[in-house]
Amino acid sequence: MLFSKPSSDKSQLGVYWGKEAFCIAESLKGQPDKVAYVRFDTAIPGDQGQKIPDTLRLTALLQQILREKKILSKKANLTLSAKDVIYRSFVIPFMQPGEVKNVVDFEATKYIPIKLEDLVYTYHAIPFTEGDQKNLRILFVAARKTVLERYTNILQQAGLETEFIEPASVSLVRFLQKQGHIPRQHATGIIEIESEGGRITVTDKDVIQFVREFQSSIEGGGTPAENTKFFNDIRVSFNFYQRQNPQGKLDRITLLAEKDLSALSAGLTQDFKIPASALTIQKIIKGTPTGDLGLLSACGAALREKAVSSKNFDLTVKSRSNQLQEPGGVFANWNLKVLGFSLGLSIAAVYGMTVLTTHLTKSVKDKSAELKKELGIYESSTQEQITQLRDGVLSKTNQYKDARIKSDITFFLKKVPHLLPKGTWLNNLSVEYYEGAENTANGLHRVSKVSIGMEGYAYLPNSNERIRLVNNLINKIKKDPDFVKLFENIVLTNVKNDTFNNYPVTYFRITCK
Repeated sequence: MLFSKPSSDKSQLGVYWGKEAFCIAESLKGQPDKVAYVRFDTAIPGDQGQKIPDTLRLTALLQQILREKKILSKKANLTLSAKDVIYRSFVIPFMQPGEVKNVVDFEATKYIPIKLEDLVYTYHAIPFTEGDQKNLRILFVAARKTVLERYTNILQQAGLETEFIEPASVSLVRFLQKQGHIPRQHATGIIEIESEGGRITVTDKDVIQFVREFQSSIEGGGTPAENTKFFNDIRVSFNFYQRQNPQGKLDRITLLAEKDLSALSAGLTQDFKIPASALTIQKIIKGTPTGDLGLLSACGAALREKAVSSKNFDLTVKSRSNQLQEPGGVFANWNLKVLGFSLGLSIAAVYGMTVLTTHLTKSVKDKSAELKKELGIYESSTQEQITQLRDGVLSKTNQYKDARIKSDITFFLKKVPHLLPKGTWLNNLSVEYYEGAENTANGLHRVSKVSIGMEGYAYLPNSNERIRLVNNLINKIKKDPDFVKLFENIVLTNVKNDTFNNYPVTYFRITCK
């Protein structure tokens, strides 16, 4: 273990929560300063003959090691082992950043058998082109809220405030890069070898691209049969990564283990035709006699930059509303004939409203003139009586002065159908008016503005193609000069799987404001 100066305000504390142990590292001035490996079954005062609840035991264990190592940091950077983190990678059509989250929520439900509201998650979107089609590769990372709450509660009871939470793979890559063991400009496959298997992490352009666990264990070197199985597992994992990421190309391989596996790295170099090297914990953290690969992740967590980046896959947010909004409205189960009939009724209603409001406005004006004319016979009345009469007339007039005599819904009913790609239709179109402000030469001026909401469905047998239909619709609306002139924001506010007359469809909602 390492011992040196006491912590200062510039120190950071990294805590790796593994399967069997805590790994703790405190940094000072950008370098690991104090490192500790603590098994969960380590004896603590009060263990003799007593069954201590797990939460209390882990809290006491943390407090004990913090005292022994004279760690003064009060804030902890928590890094999670692979057992607590969900990694997924999938592809969606290219779209604007503000629209990606709704589609990610929609797509993630296909790959994760856990409700999104039970998770804290984040993602990183990488644009790429396949043929002539622009797409986004989504690197999705999540953890259960219950797991994070348990860990942060124990840290809090031990006197530590959780500063941030991230996957151990992110912390590991950060530490190896800072120590100069893997170059930033190369795509590197990191193979961690432990007693019961290991994991493969691929990092490229400072982003964790791929994480996969394997069961082969050759800790300390294996028999020829074990080595063959190990090489097969590694080859399968790298092939799987390159199928997911056809543009991906590995530049080098790094082996991590408690014991030196240089002979094995030489075999990897020969087999994969790229440079491979072997590292041990002792080579990376000088003076560490024994421990766990989690120590490297703890050190990486203790060296985290203050600037937050989406590439770091930050899971610090304790609660986030991830629920997809449910489509509503009385049109949800209508068929297309009913939809067309309803649109016809809407047009007729708009025309009727226009005629009615015109008639009402004329009636109000006539009544107002008549009331004002009647005031002439009260010239001899007192000021109080005239004021009362005037207030009465104005009150009646004001009831009608804000009556809207014009609607834009006819324009949108005529415009929108020409923008709908084949395979999409609307089941609801709403138009709302609100007061806004715009800059003029004389300062801010209040104006009446319009917003519309469009709800509908897209149908194609392939769900990914349905998403592409919705994305095409958004792009057509954003490029339409009339919509560009009327609206500042055109956003896909919801998208999800649904059924329509027993057919699988994709529901969408678009808001223009």
